[in-house]
Amino acid sequence: MAEEYGLNENLFHQIMEICPHAFIFAIEGKIEFVNFEACQLLNRSQTSLLHQPLREVVPSEFLAVLNEDEFLAGGEGEKREEIIRFHPGDKGKDLEVYIRRLKVGDREARLFVFQDVTARIARENSIRESESRVTAILDTAVDAIITINDRGIVESFNRAAERIFGYSASEVIGQNVSLLMPAPDRERHDEYIDRYKRTGEKRIIGIGREVIGRKRDGTLFPIDLAVGESQTPKQRRFVGMIRDISDRKAAEARIREQADLLDKVSDAVIVLDLEDRVLYWNRGAERLYKYPASEAVNRKLSELVETESTNALIAAREQVREFGIWDGEFRQTTKGQKIVVESHWTLIRDDGGKPMSIVAIHLDVSERKELEARFLRAQRLESIGTLVSGIAHDLNNVLTPILMTIKLLKKEKPGLDRRGLLETAELSVNRGTAMIKQLLTFAGGMEGERTTVQLDEVASEVQTILEHTLPKSVRLEIRCARPIWPVRGDRTQLAQVVMNLCVNSRDALPGGGLIDISIENRIFSTKTISQYPGSKPGAYVVLSVTDNGTGIAPEVLDKIFDPFFTTKEFGKGTGLGLSTVVGIAKNHGGFVNVYSEFGRGTRINFFIPATHSAELAHLPLDGIAAQKGNGECVLVVDDEPAILMTTQAILESNGYIVRTASGGEEALAIFRKYPKEIRVVVMDMMMPGMDGPTTMQKLHELDRDLKFIATSGLRPTTRAASIISSEAKAFLQKPYSDEQLLQALNDILA
Repeated sequence: MAEEYGLNENLFHQIMEICPHAFIFAIEGKIEFVNFEACQLLNRSQTSLLHQPLREVVPSEFLAVLNEDEFLAGGEGEKREEIIRFHPGDKGKDLEVYIRRLKVGDREARLFVFQDVTARIARENSIRESESRVTAILDTAVDAIITINDRGIVESFNRAAERIFGYSASEVIGQNVSLLMPAPDRERHDEYIDRYKRTGEKRIIGIGREVIGRKRDGTLFPIDLAVGESQTPKQRRFVGMIRDISDRKAAEARIREQADLLDKVSDAVIVLDLEDRVLYWNRGAERLYKYPASEAVNRKLSELVETESTNALIAAREQVREFGIWDGEFRQTTKGQKIVVESHWTLIRDDGGKPMSIVAIHLDVSERKELEARFLRAQRLESIGTLVSGIAHDLNNVLTPILMTIKLLKKEKPGLDRRGLLETAELSVNRGTAMIKQLLTFAGGMEGERTTVQLDEVASEVQTILEHTLPKSVRLEIRCARPIWPVRGDRTQLAQVVMNLCVNSRDALPGGGLIDISIENRIFSTKTISQYPGSKPGAYVVLSVTDNGTGIAPEVLDKIFDPFFTTKEFGKGTGLGLSTVVGIAKNHGGFVNVYSEFGRGTRINFFIPATHSAELAHLPLDGIAAQKGNGECVLVVDDEPAILMTTQAILESNGYIVRTASGGEEALAIFRKYPKEIRVVVMDMMMPGMDGPTTMQKLHELDRDLKFIATSGLRPTTRAASIISSEAKAFLQKPYSDEQLLQALNDILA
């Protein structure tokens, strides 16, 4: 073999021994030469291998390339290369096998060259794994990622790029990246790359910018493009990261449109962070507070505007953070000018629900508040004017003992109890002074900032005035279910509500009677607000003024709150009393409703939201789930068809069997027909013909175990109250909610 390559035997052996590859030379299947590397590979000595059959000494891994048919077939000079996996000892190796067919004389020979390619295969596998990981990362990226070479030819195009541009990777790879650009960028791109390679001038590389992209269908769209560069000794590559910003641009356009609209509204629109720092300040805010946006933004609102009540401001912030919304009024001073603003605050949260900022809308109501104050002052004077006869009577009672005392003292008759007379006169003076002071306070009271007020205390103060001014034939009573929750309001206006409602009741009692003032707490849930138009879920304090007077005719009931509507004679009233009450209620976030029975009396309810506090924060505004019925039979008796229908629907939908009657006689007839079924009677107290108390007594004569729930929109008469207390298990004041009715039934049947 040495002679074949023109080498002497000794030199050939030296070359083979220092060669890093394993050589095996076999003639007709027997080993004639092995070098040192081959011995190491086979873990055999040279002498143990020479002249041995190749198939008997080589490991099994080699047999795959030593197939007898292939070994003997083929012509001289044919060669073959294969990779085999070899496991000498406990270590695996990858070997590249090179086989060449030779002739030695007339004998067949083979030359085997084994090269250890383990490291190379490992590197190639590592590269493939790395490429696989990179491909996976690129294909899961949200942004388009495109790589190009220094000639602008696309080398990779990830799935996001396919989605954004509408091309498949196979359509783009190998093409110039300018395919994705509109004119004139398409024509200039190659020139830009060439200029960068010559001069190093960067326009996008390492900088990033917003540009226009071109989709497969020709659509142009805005993109955010960032380009990076990687360089090897042989080649440069550029990586582009592309984000479709069409939605962002559309959102920015909408924001600009909205900002333009906000600048056109007259209200001040302010966005504050949670530290009271101004983030946005529209032109309405500039007009209201006299500060341009450039001076207001990034400053605290308290640095720009002084609010009279710091406590009110703190309470507003606490409420908006806890409940997400706040409505109210502030008296503020800006650049020396005093203003009254109506405020609406809304809490803005991020996508995770975390509080982020507060949007405050402020409306200047200074002029309106001044006009309201004048109107309310005039209306208060009107209320006092309607009571002038009572005032005159009480003043005469005050002045009479004073005048008589003066005359007696002038006569200087012996034996006069001068000290006693002077003490009587002093008491009369003090009584008159107190009465005049209360009247002046009410008549001249100024509408001011809203404070925390106890409505029961306000009612008691007005009661003192009314006791001096109402006719002696009219009795006034106050009932409070203490403790009453505080409210936030204008004390003078709330006093005016009590006065107006009581004056209205007095006019309905020409022959005398009872005015009942009751104050209680009430919770409105999301389920019950539909029964009270104008209400919202939350805690309220309700002031109810009830009289047993003439009542209101059904045909005018819907008009009584209209301004200037009155049923009184000309000159006896302006028709502003009740409309003023409604206005004050709305101004305080509350509402008013009325219940009246013609010829029997009227009840007007004034609802005002309770002040938010820790006590009210945990009240169940979703309603308390009352237990449903279990087929019990309930008889509902009421002369109002609408009440019968709705009560029947509520009870039947909650598992009760319902019988209805429109009067006392019908109720008795139904009970005689179903005496063993009916367990509870819901009885209206005021019905034509046989009234509620009489019907209850007659039903009790038939069944002493029968249970009653009494209902009425007015305060029961003395007789009715006595019968209710002895016969009924519960009393519901109309209008009552379905929850109140169901709870009363649950309590009775438990």
